[in-house]
Amino acid sequence: MCPVAKTVIQRLQNQCLLDVFDTLANQRANRVAGSSMCVGREQV
Repeated sequence: MCPVAKTVIQRLQNQCLLDVFDTLANQRANRVAGSSMCVGREQV
């Protein structure tokens, strides 16, 4: 239980940073993928 709870808490604490990195990565991927942007967003 403890490791799982710890992971969940860490995820919640890092959510903002993860969102920022996801946004940057998505923007980079969208530039490269172009027309595949919709597919990439559906996977996320």
